[in-house]
Amino acid sequence: MRASVLCVIASIAACASSVAPLRTIERGAGEGPVLVLLHGFGSRPEHLVGLAERPDLPPGTRLVFPYAPEPTRPTDAVQGFVWWRFPCALRELPRTPVPAMRAARDRVRALLDDVERRMDVRSDRIVLGGFSQGAMLALDVALHDPRPLAGLVLMSGTLVDEAEWGARFASRRGLRAYVSHGREDDVLPFANTERLVSLMREGGLDVRFRPFTGGHVATPEVSTEIATFVREVTAR
Repeated sequence: MRASVLCVIASIAACASSVAPLRTIERGAGEGPVLVLLHGFGSRPEHLVGLAERPDLPPGTRLVFPYAPEPTRPTDAVQGFVWWRFPCALRELPRTPVPAMRAARDRVRALLDDVERRMDVRSDRIVLGGFSQGAMLALDVALHDPRPLAGLVLMSGTLVDEAEWGARFASRRGLRAYVSHGREDDVLPFANTERLVSLMREGGLDVRFRPFTGGHVATPEVSTEIATFVREVTAR
């Protein structure tokens, strides 16, 4: 991938709901595929740039890293930005509706609209993904937005509101997904991601699951495998 200057821009995303645009960090130039990665709760997109910016991505790959819209509070354990506030203990997310996720979903859908227009790329050449809360949001967007995607990358996420998500997986039959999770994750339980992968496969998604020894992280091996996944799902 050709190197380019790091730029922070305001995405001008027009959509029916006129949601506020998301600031982004962008890397890469050319006419290749686009990888959009959403950071986790209390994090920043800068934390994903080094993970994703790799020479073994397809030639001309563009990378888009949006900032979540809400800054953290001084009392939060981590400082950065959040996509929404969790309504329950994290282990309870599979059994809990999360209405606040809708606004974040709308913003990411608007961002994808903007990326398609501005970068002149078809949606089936876009890989959408994220880490932790960003992985939850990426999957939620895919389950509510009908546009074709090249694939999903879900790092250390979890199942959210099984009753609602479970009814939607079949609508994404055939979508290819890469899912990674550490067996010793003490933030989002590994067992909940195992359940998520099972439901995705039952719904007909083509899931590549990568369990690893470790905690709530994305390992160098995961980074390498994501680059391989992007090459495979965007190959012409």
